[in-house]
Amino acid sequence: MVQERLSKPRFMVNWRARIMARDRQLQNVLINEIAVGGVAIQAQQALPVGADVNLEFNVKYRGENERIRAKTKVLYCRIQSGSKGVVLELKIVFCAKEEMHVFNNILQIFTNAKEFKLQKK
Repeated sequence: MVQERLSKPRFMVNWRARIMARDRQLQNVLINEIAVGGVAIQAQQALPVGADVNLEFNVKYRGENERIRAKTKVLYCRIQSGSKGVVLELKIVFCAKEEMHVFNNILQIFTNAKEFKLQKK
């Protein structure tokens, strides 16, 4: 069985976000990578692969603070050693058209930004 993962290229970011899983508990997380169709986050609690997760974060885009909310699904979960939490890869399964447009435009800006080493190999 092949496990689905986030696509490449991935871009390193440091965005605060919140997630809410089936238990309806909010958890503050850190988005540390973005890619076409998803994000990788640093969280404190592991979630099972396939779990539905609501994601909400704010980004600065064209001088405005834009809120992006998405329904996602856990693709991958890696528990880190030393009480460092977990890394979750989340695939976006639904996002409002306008918010997805902002997310995709940010990805395009990162793709075209040759002067920055944002791309994760």
